Amino acid sequence: MSLDEKVRNESILADPERRVARMRQLMERQGYEPTDEELRHLRIIAEANARVLAGASAQPEKPSFFTRLRRRLGLGLLAASLLVPGAARATQLAPLGAAHANGLYGSVWRDRTQLRNPYSTTLTGEICVVPRGESYPDAAACEAYSLAPGTTAVYDDLWGRLFANDGAGTVWVVPDDGQEDPILFSSVFNKNGEAEFGSTSQVLTPDDYAPAGTTLGTILSPEGYRDSPFVATGPDGATIEWTYTNSAGGNKVVVTESYVPNTTFQYTGGVQQLLGFEPEPNASLDARILEGSARVFASSNNNTSNDNAIRKFREYTPTAGAYDITVQINVSDNGQGYSQTTHPSEGIIQKVWQVNDVGVMEGSHTYYCYDLPGGAVNSLDEIAHNYNVRLTPGEQQEFSGDRGGFAPFVNDSDGDGSVCDPDEPDHQYLTRIQLTIAKK
Repeated sequence: MSLDEKVRNESILADPERRVARMRQLMERQGYEPTDEELRHLRIIAEANARVLAGASAQPEKPSFFTRLRRRLGLGLLAASLLVPGAARATQLAPLGAAHANGLYGSVWRDRTQLRNPYSTTLTGEICVVPRGESYPDAAACEAYSLAPGTTAVYDDLWGRLFANDGAGTVWVVPDDGQEDPILFSSVFNKNGEAEFGSTSQVLTPDDYAPAGTTLGTILSPEGYRDSPFVATGPDGATIEWTYTNSAGGNKVVVTESYVPNTTFQYTGGVQQLLGFEPEPNASLDARILEGSARVFASSNNNTSNDNAIRKFREYTPTAGAYDITVQINVSDNGQGYSQTTHPSEGIIQKVWQVNDVGVMEGSHTYYCYDLPGGAVNSLDEIAHNYNVRLTPGEQQEFSGDRGGFAPFVNDSDGDGSVCDPDEPDHQYLTRIQLTIAKK
């Protein structure tokens, strides 16, 4: 069961005390101990949510610590968990849809949003803007819309209408319950006197996010441009492994980042902010989604004219190798045995088993807890060590099938040098790994 499913369990939502206790437990698992004041505000929200579930009308108090606490948790736990089943939901969003700011090289960014009602009945709801890096619905500023049949509404400078300060963010459309979706069109442009030039935002629906395990890729711009990556996340947030290579296929750099739910995050400092160095022109940038769901874009801006274009990262499946590889992992969790089967790539097998040619391991190999280390990688402890030290987070996900869930089983919790010790204090340990390699 996912974190989102756990916290939305209605039996817990209906009981404020159980709700607060559950939230506290989930926070502590994230390494955060809430203060008494924060728990008091959580109780206010839990009680209001319980009244909504019981059929009453209640608007929970929005605590002042809300944004700070969500950021400290890092994974947007509160934003994902405080939604009440049955409430109105956003059905469309334009991740790059709102801006009112002065940018680099003299650019002046503004936005324009259009809503159209193609139906024979009036459509009502809200159009909202959420600042980049913040989550919907808690950080949303909204205004109501009412569209007569066949009409179109135009919102110039929507950010400026809803916020007093400069900034940029995502446009969300939230139809009233039972309403059809209006047609949404949103753009951000550089306004230079009477001239306008810019880009149209990709419109997403909840079904458009790419799930965990998806690889998305793009090409960075030629010389004379600047690229700014954007990440639009789904309701569970996202953890993404970024891989950069130059145009010659070299200088590979891997970076892993996590993002809160229901937001658009922009690297305003460009690809350099993400990687920590200035990228070469025409380089490659991949985004592999490890957890949650997301869509990824890059804004490409000409440094002379400030003309802007949006590059959507394209989904693709990395090339498979010459071998069929199967890894079966067996663990013990407080006396209960579990198994997981995965199909990692040849490169991962090379790193874990420290071989240059996977072909030398063709066949089936089984490793148990009592195997002793030798000249080759032939023990569970050696496998676990290389998994922890040599693999990136994305490679760990591919090897284990569940990087987060597998972590306690490759953790030496009693410090005796072994991860397959039945006396581990947490009673979670590896018992067996079988590697099978067959030529295709």
